[in-house]
Amino acid sequence: MLLRTGVAVALLTLLANSAAGPAIDARPVSVSHQAARVSVMSFNVCGVVCRRGEVTRTSAYAAQTALRYKASVVLLQELCYSQFVRVRTLLRPAGYSAVFAAGTRAGTCDNHDRKHGTGFGVAILVRGQATGNVVRRLPTTAGTEGRVLLGTNATVGGRRTFVAVVHMSPSVRAGLSRQLRAAASYLNPRTRHPVIVGGDFNARPSYAGMSRFYSRSTGGVGRFIEASRLRGGAPTFDVGGAKLDYVFFAEGLFEQPSAVSVPTAMSDHRVYIGSAAIRPL
Repeated sequence: MLLRTGVAVALLTLLANSAAGPAIDARPVSVSHQAARVSVMSFNVCGVVCRRGEVTRTSAYAAQTALRYKASVVLLQELCYSQFVRVRTLLRPAGYSAVFAAGTRAGTCDNHDRKHGTGFGVAILVRGQATGNVVRRLPTTAGTEGRVLLGTNATVGGRRTFVAVVHMSPSVRAGLSRQLRAAASYLNPRTRHPVIVGGDFNARPSYAGMSRFYSRSTGGVGRFIEASRLRGGAPTFDVGGAKLDYVFFAEGLFEQPSAVSVPTAMSDHRVYIGSAAIRPL
C-alpha cells in the first residue's frame, strides 16, 4: 500500500548513507528453449514509503536481484516511474523488455516527464519481447489509492505466456475483495494457455477471496497453483510476518512449483522467487 507507519529510522539512515548502487552484471543470460524450468521474481519495492523515491540504489538492487536469480519474469510493485525507467535501462542489455502502469501518483517520486510525471504503480520485465500489453483498472473505493492489473504476452520457457502483475488494496473497505474477484474473473478463463500472475495481493492464503485463484487441489475454485505448492508458505511481509506476495501458475500447464522468500533491508517486503516447470507443447 502507499502509506505505512513504523518504518525504522535506522534502516532509512543506513540506506541513505550509500548513494551508489551495487555493480550490475548485465551480460545476457543464456536461455535454452529445451529447458522447461522458469523463474519468476515478484518484489514490492516499497519505492515511496521505504525508499522515498530514491532511484539509483533502489533500481540497482531490483535489477541485480533479477539477474542473480536468472528470472525469466520480473514483477515489481510500489514502483515510481523514474525507478522503473532505471531498472529497464539496467536490464535491457540482458535482453529484457519492460512495461509499466501507474495506479496513482506519489509526491516523493521524481516528476519524470509530462506523460508519466510522478506515476506510481506496477511493472513487468520479461526476457525477450513483450507484446499486447493490457492495463485493467481494478474496483477501488473512492478516495483510496488506485489499483491496476498489468498484463503482457511473452515467450517464457519456450511457450507463449500471458504474464500479469497486481497490487491489491490492503483492506476490504478500500476494495480488496472486489479487486480479487475482478482479477480472478479476468485471469481464470485464460488458463487454457500458459498464464503467470503474481504480486502483492495484500491477503493471507486463508483469506476467502484467495480461493478464486487457488485450484481445487488446495481448497479453492480457481485454476492456478501457487509457487509454494500448498495454500501457505513462508512469510513475505516483515511487518507481522504474513505471506502477502504470490506467484501463481496456470494449473495443468506448469508443474513442480517451488518458492524462496528472500529477506532484504531495501523493503518491508521480501523478494519472492517462484519457479515451475512449464510443460512443452
